[in-house]
Amino acid sequence: AWWDWPVDKISRNLNAIRGADTARLEAAA
Repeated sequence: AWWDWPVDKISRNLNAIRGADTARLEAAA
């Protein structure tokens, strides 16, 4: 899950996380 990602990866994907954009989060994973 995204909360296990390194901080820099979370920072790059914050908009997707905040917007609950699950498709983008799955693509980023």
